[in-house]
Amino acid sequence: MGLWMPLSRAHGKTPREPWQYGDMALKEVKKWINFRHRLVPYLYHTACQSHQSGIPMIRPLVMEYPKDPIAKIQNLSYMLGDALLISPGFDRDEYELYLPEGRWQDIESKEVLHVPAQLWKQEDLEFMTFQKKDVD
Repeated sequence: MGLWMPLSRAHGKTPREPWQYGDMALKEVKKWINFRHRLVPYLYHTACQSHQSGIPMIRPLVMEYPKDPIAKIQNLSYMLGDALLISPGFDRDEYELYLPEGRWQDIESKEVLHVPAQLWKQEDLEFMTFQKKDVD
């Protein structure tokens, strides 16, 4: 989850080097670190917006969608700036993804979804994010 925070770093008492967890972990970490590097201009832009407007970089869904009753009760998903919806999944059996009404694109698959407000249960996903393509 730290990948999506404005300041991202590995820390703790256990080994933090990805190669210590095997080739599969190393490959996955490389993929997400490369993604993080591509995200830096967006993070910079969002930080500037936050500085100028006073609106936080990390926002609850209800802040972006105040008239959406389901957004009001989402306590894990959040917006990073006005374009990235982050939906962490901590429990494989109970993971839910809620997308407010709009046009969304999955960051990994690039699949574009035009949805009314919709809730999905994802049993086989640990972490899913969507980027809102058209920002109001």
